[in-house]
Amino acid sequence: MVRHCGQPTLVSMNSPSKILIRFPNWVGDVVMATPVLRAVRRQYPDAHLAVFIKKYARQLLDDCPHIDEVIEYDADGEHKSLKGYYRLLYQLREKDFDLGILLPNSFRAAWEMRFAGVKRRVGYARQGRGLLLTDPIPAPRDGRKLRIVNMVDYYLSICAHLGCAELSRTEELFTSMESDKRADAILKKNGVKENDVIVSLAPGAGYGPAKLYPLDRYAKVMNALADRYGARVLLITSPKETSLADEISGDLKSKPVRLDGENVDLGVVKSLIKRATLMVTNDTGPRHIAVAMNKPVVVVFGPTSTVYTDVNLGKTIIVREEVDCSPCQLKICPIDHRCMERLEHGRVLAAAEELMERHVVSKKS
Repeated sequence: MVRHCGQPTLVSMNSPSKILIRFPNWVGDVVMATPVLRAVRRQYPDAHLAVFIKKYARQLLDDCPHIDEVIEYDADGEHKSLKGYYRLLYQLREKDFDLGILLPNSFRAAWEMRFAGVKRRVGYARQGRGLLLTDPIPAPRDGRKLRIVNMVDYYLSICAHLGCAELSRTEELFTSMESDKRADAILKKNGVKENDVIVSLAPGAGYGPAKLYPLDRYAKVMNALADRYGARVLLITSPKETSLADEISGDLKSKPVRLDGENVDLGVVKSLIKRATLMVTNDTGPRHIAVAMNKPVVVVFGPTSTVYTDVNLGKTIIVREEVDCSPCQLKICPIDHRCMERLEHGRVLAAAEELMERHVVSKKS
């Protein structure tokens, strides 16, 4: 059951015919917001449900059966200029939405909804935006201090305010036949067979270098899994992480499947992770994709708090080194990166082997 963040007063209204959901920006947050789509769709089955999301993340929501329309915000392209940005907002205004659900906490997200003329605007009363909302929901607090809750519950509490009865925490993503075929072609080109064990490794982190576990230790884990299970390594890296892929590839016993140089988008990444047997990762976006695909996942935590993502851990093992300065939530470690440097690779390997034995080997025997 969802843990409600406060007890807001419900505002009654006729059932909306057009709903706009402003989605968060980070990949992990987008995935953790997917239960909102299911909850809102079941509460308003006949409404036109649109999602407003940044262009780079939109493919995470492709093929979702709950969505009628995706409105892209191309902040680095078409809508980068002030003219382009306002053209987008005027297009939103013309769509005449009855209900707007704001998942990000920013003042800007609330202002956009207000400018677009959305009649009912529901979200947390944070960052001074309460007057822009028709339904300002109190943020969860312990006294004056904001309470840390996992993001799935945080988002679902907005649905609870709307009276939604479906508050399942299960995250879900969908793939298309086209992206599945493209993923299969990449694996086949790299000599991966149908029944091979595939371990996807996400060694990067867009958040900052403090989240990075040493690559040589990840290589030791991957090599051990290759020796024991014949595992093939699938490197999940972004176009900006080619140097990371180069560095770890040199320490692997066998050639990994790499995405740089391939025609890969987030749709194909979803399909590749769906094909994988297991994921080993830093606290980063691909981790959430794997969870949504119901895959076993080992997550190496360092500077960040586990509370924000403390949900849907049935097939997840979190590995972290307890140090006095963690979680600091810093992007760059100002001292010696002890939360990662003191974490031996054997603990990561043991977690991966436990998940393999529990969810893979036991099912084959």
